[in-house]
Amino acid sequence: MSYDNEHKGDQFLGQKIFNKYKVIKRLGKGSFGYIYLVEYNNKLYAMKSENEKKDYLLEKEVYLMSYLYGPRIPYVKSFGQFGDYNILVMELLGKSLEDIMQILPSKKISVPCVCKLSYQMLQILEHLHNKGFLHRDLKPDNFIMGIGPNSKFLYICDFGFCKMYRNPNTLAHVPMNKTGGITGTPRFASINALKEFTQSRRDDLESLGYVLVYIAKGTLPWADIKSDDKRGLYNRILEVKMETTPEELCRGLPIQFEQYIKYVRGLTYEQEPDYKYLKNLFLTALKNIGGKMDYCYDWDNRINNINILPENDNSNSNSAVIENRTFEPNIEKIFNDDNALKANFNNQIKMDLQNNIYSQNEINDSAIEPFSFNENELKNIKHDAIIFNKRLKSGNNECCIVM
Repeated sequence: MSYDNEHKGDQFLGQKIFNKYKVIKRLGKGSFGYIYLVEYNNKLYAMKSENEKKDYLLEKEVYLMSYLYGPRIPYVKSFGQFGDYNILVMELLGKSLEDIMQILPSKKISVPCVCKLSYQMLQILEHLHNKGFLHRDLKPDNFIMGIGPNSKFLYICDFGFCKMYRNPNTLAHVPMNKTGGITGTPRFASINALKEFTQSRRDDLESLGYVLVYIAKGTLPWADIKSDDKRGLYNRILEVKMETTPEELCRGLPIQFEQYIKYVRGLTYEQEPDYKYLKNLFLTALKNIGGKMDYCYDWDNRINNINILPENDNSNSNSAVIENRTFEPNIEKIFNDDNALKANFNNQIKMDLQNNIYSQNEINDSAIEPFSFNENELKNIKHDAIIFNKRLKSGNNECCIVM
């Protein structure tokens, strides 16, 4: 089937969104709608859309991404309304860890590579938690590699289940209660989340532990559980998780994986995790198996980041521009002046950014546009992570939300 026939009738293909972003091709489908590749001023971005009259997920994601913006959080380029649709233009990323696993012949990621990724994952979670938020839906699909010059860096996405775990003014922890439901993906959810208790930092970290074991082994003990109804499935997954000891779960992996699971399962509800200890576990595991903390991965030179041109696209005018396109420069330097974030950076990453990868001209040439929140809007972001009552009135003009 040709590209034209496959996407015939797609109202966005070929359009210029906000009179500047040309929609090149459809990349995939999310829970809200389709994801597109768009181009502006020889730079590539991802575009998400949702029906403005039916959904409000993208507006929430825009505010959260803007407020959480930091190490390995994809940046927002533009947000606004286009006809009956909310449109989010954001940093273009590559393949998820789940996608990468399915491409690799072994259908899993090597232990040295998992150790390198785990260090970045913990950096990301520490940043989110320091901002006062939980992710609550950690899974391989939500960890995505960058592209182009950012291809060595891991990002996190999908902030639909994010929620504050403490009062932003008093820093008092949200009390633990029965929630009456399960938030997240049951296969990777923590034991307490499956018991329907309010989640805290320990639950994100426990979920991450299951993600690490899964990508290293290619499976989990409860992966093949079947049930006729969701409640029965969730209960059975909970039973197997509680019955599976850290030793059994991590058999065949370095001892540090088992130590990680024991530590995070032993955290109390409000206890602040020792992120440094957890990161050092995987640095130790990597050293013990003869690896080093570099940015070499199993899939290097094996897969392409993304197919830029639509299938059967014979447009000579487009091909010349797209094939010679330059990617967005890494923008960690932009928030590197924030002392609170700066303290969380890995020295090796900082040295790479400063000395080996990007020139100051590339950073200055970044397409990031300045934006400042209205004080009341910022207050809403800090106090309400569920949905925002104030709608953005942008018409067909873009509303740039990048800080």
